[in-house]
Amino acid sequence: MAANAVSGAAAFVAVIGQWTVFASILTAGIAVASAVETALKPSEKARLHGDLGRRFTGLAAEIATMSATKKNLDKVVASRLKIEMDELPERRLVDLLCYNEEARARGIGQEHFWPLSGLQRTLGYCLTFDLKRLDDWHDARGSTQNDATDDQ
Repeated sequence: MAANAVSGAAAFVAVIGQWTVFASILTAGIAVASAVETALKPSEKARLHGDLGRRFTGLAAEIATMSATKKNLDKVVASRLKIEMDELPERRLVDLLCYNEEARARGIGQEHFWPLSGLQRTLGYCLTFDLKRLDDWHDARGSTQNDATDDQ
């Protein structure tokens, strides 16, 4: 938003100074930046991401001090799920993309990869779309394996 204020002031000065082409370019830039800020809310998402990162790191620190028991595992899984409840829905596409990358690195066959479209791979960090197609694909497979969405 600070960039919008500076650009707005510069556009005002350009209009006053009769620099109409420069003013038009600045005004267009302001409009695009404002639209991105309004639609995607990157600063809000960054704050949430930072908070979730701190909570996950706190959970990791707690895990480091625990003994490996079924009771402790259940407690940690419950804590992780409580943290994940606050995550944005876009996370699901990122999870699936990460699953595919990890499967590729482990040499798992491509038939087990989630069929993400190019747009989902590119914009999945910002937008959630066409998840029904993925759910239908998963249901049609009758998958019982532990994959990226089984704990969601």
